[in-house]
Amino acid sequence: MKRLVTIFALLLLSSAMSMAQDANPATEQEIKRLLAAQDEATVKGDVAALRKLSTEDFTLATPIGSIVTKEAFLQSVESRQTVYEEHRTEDITLRVFGETTVARAVLKMKPVFNGQSRVVQMRATMVFVKVKGQWLLYTLHTSTIPPPRPAPPTTPPPTSSKPPGEL
Repeated sequence: MKRLVTIFALLLLSSAMSMAQDANPATEQEIKRLLAAQDEATVKGDVAALRKLSTEDFTLATPIGSIVTKEAFLQSVESRQTVYEEHRTEDITLRVFGETTVARAVLKMKPVFNGQSRVVQMRATMVFVKVKGQWLLYTLHTSTIPPPRPAPPTTPPPTSSKPPGEL
């Protein structure tokens, strides 16, 4: 019985590994080109390009849990209420599952909202699907990476020269 369980576990593991493969170089390059095109279109506010790079039912899950549809996202880009001075996708890892690819990355952005510029970093999980031979972004989920905490002070706090118990 123990041997049968071991064989079953090995078969299950090997079939799962054959279904999920690391990205092949061609797919990896195609997805990275798509991400670079998205970065460029976001900075330029190019709604037409962003429309072509995603599926019709694209959704964005924001760090606060809101779900944004493709049309709502494109309207926000078109309004230019928020402008991006910088938008880069870095530290990309990919897994290919047939006609679906899952990507993890860090988004480094410099949005300007109401005249105020700031630097934002987010972890992103993206799902791409191949539609009629072309990779398209199906969904994007983001989580904010908090800014680094300031280092604690290096000088010790002042000590009292009075003996304990005296005020």
